[in-house]
Order: sequence, then structure tokens, then C-alpha cells
Amino acid sequence: MKIIKQHAYLFCALICLTFPFAASAMEGNNQEKPPLDVYWTKFIAQDRDNDNIYDGLTAQLNIKTACVGHYALSATLESAAGKLLSSSPIFEYTSPIQDPSLSFTAAISDTPRNIQVTFSGEDIRRAGASGVYSVKLMNMGQIICDYGTSPYKEIIIPSPPFNHLEFGENCGTPPRPCRDVYK
Repeated sequence: MKIIKQHAYLFCALICLTFPFAASAMEGNNQEKPPLDVYWTKFIAQDRDNDNIYDGLTAQLNIKTACVGHYALSATLESAAGKLLSSSPIFEYTSPIQDPSLSFTAAISDTPRNIQVTFSGEDIRRAGASGVYSVKLMNMGQIICDYGTSPYKEIIIPSPPFNHLEFGENCGTPPRPCRDVYK
């Protein structure tokens, strides 16, 4: 009988010691996932007016949706410190409507799709932050997800490092005056 009591005490001690670790591991497994996964990314610094200053930064993404319904993705570009650098659309004088690839309807068996978002080089330069940037995508549409997937959890995609001084004003089409507005 004494041996059974000792085993019972040891078993209780083992449970008490391992329960906090098991609970934290379970919490890690229950964290909500974002409504989409990114399979590959490509960042392109664009110089549309050939003045050797990038007037935009485009993120091309291949995504797989995890939920069904209408996605309306909002995209922002932030510095490593979390400072907002730019949001789509590309330039101040364009329409505030997002790139059409950021608004779509997804079904259960959808194949991965390509989306892209371009951020203003003017905004990036004025923000004055160099380094690795983060593209944050957040769904603002009406979708239905299974348990464990949050329809509104943002996804963060890191970029390669960039120097903000390599970005600048877009002269536009038709051309508008290109003068250094940053001095």
C-alpha cells in the first residue's frame, strides 16, 4: 500500500510540474491563423520615368485562401519599427480604389492566386526610413472561416532591405515637373 501511495504522489507531482508546459503548448496550437497563406513573394522597385529614382515599390504575392467568401484586402507598408510608410494606391493623385487583384471571391477549392500591391516611392522617401519593410495585408471583406482561422487576422510579409533615398517622386503620365521636392 505504501508503494501505491508513493506512486500516486509521484504521479500528482508529475502532473503538477508538466501542466503549465502542456497548457502553454495547447495555447500555442489554438492561436488563430490568418485567412490566407503566402507561397512566394517578389518585390520590385519601379522606375517608370527612367530618372534613376524608384517611384514605386511593388509586392507581387502568390496566395492561397483558407476561407470562403468575398475578400477585400487592405495593404500597408511599414518600417521595421512599425512606422506607417505608405498604403495603396501608388500615388497621391490616383484613385483610392485598391488594385483589382486585392478584391475577389474565393471558393473552397480555389487554386493559389497572384495579387500585387504597389506603394508610393514618394511616401517611402518622405517617411525617411530605410531597411527591411513589412507589407501588412488585412482582410476587410465578408468571409467564412473554419475554427482556428480568423477572417481579420493580418499577415505580415518582410521585404528585402531598401534605402529610402533611392525612392522619390513619380513624374507621372502625362509628365509633370520633376524637381527635387525633398530638399
